[in-house]
Amino acid sequence: MRGSIIKKIWYAVLLILLIFVLSRFNFQHLVYSVQKIHVLSIVLLIGLQLISQLLLNIQWHQTTKLSNINISFRKMLYINCQGSVVDGITPGVKFGGEATRAVQISRFADCSKECAAAVVAMQKIFSMGAFLFLYMVSLFFVAESMPYLWLTVLIITVLILVAVAIIYIFKSKIKGFIFVMRQQMKTLRSNPKVCILLALLSIFLWLLYPFKMYILTITIMPDINFIYITAITFSAYIIAMIPIFPGGLGGYEATMVTLLVTLGAIQSNALVVTALFRFTTFWLVMLFSLIFVGFFKVVQKHKVYKNTCS
Repeated sequence: MRGSIIKKIWYAVLLILLIFVLSRFNFQHLVYSVQKIHVLSIVLLIGLQLISQLLLNIQWHQTTKLSNINISFRKMLYINCQGSVVDGITPGVKFGGEATRAVQISRFADCSKECAAAVVAMQKIFSMGAFLFLYMVSLFFVAESMPYLWLTVLIITVLILVAVAIIYIFKSKIKGFIFVMRQQMKTLRSNPKVCILLALLSIFLWLLYPFKMYILTITIMPDINFIYITAITFSAYIIAMIPIFPGGLGGYEATMVTLLVTLGAIQSNALVVTALFRFTTFWLVMLFSLIFVGFFKVVQKHKVYKNTCS
């Protein structure tokens, strides 16, 4: 009860802040900022996002194969789409989406929940390892001019410590998972080439995000450095991981707009760029995922009906 009251107060404060910010916007500048974004840039962004989603599914599919779990590419895409939908409606850190993926992998592949959870953990090792590597490299180059970005390093450290503490507290209840995870790590060591390819794929996938932001940002800031865009894009994602809003909404946008303005962008330009970026990387993914999940379920029901009739 107390938590719900605090949430309502928090939302009310954010609404007041949003109204205050919007009241200070020059909407003529906002319209002009929208007109500056070329249609081809948006088309390119959408194309890159679709490629990102397919490559991400390839990574998940290969991770399941590496774990000796048999699941088709199409079913893995369905699982990923379901996970994306859950990620979009649950606050930060993606626990809801990953739990959904683990449950569905266990269901479709007919394997234990511990094995499915280990697959999810392995994918996170590749993904978050690449994310942290790229983020630290970008911070190294911008540390002098943007020292406050190191605040996000502190947030990362806290999140890691919390995760370690949770595992330590509940280790007696997750012995099965820890045992399976050890077996998976042995499998990783015995397949170094596959591991390297999955790690490189993770790096490429994460680099696509600042690249998409860079495509938009150069329309309003032609002299912007890609390293700076990488640093602030990843910083915004870290803030979005804080479990306050569904899908990190609000936290990401506020951080991204603030950092772009700090780099010299006009407020209206920063808002338009951030909104378009989030449309392609969040709302479009949600829309595609909902359509594919619906289509998959219709096909599955049709197959069951045909089998029943025959």
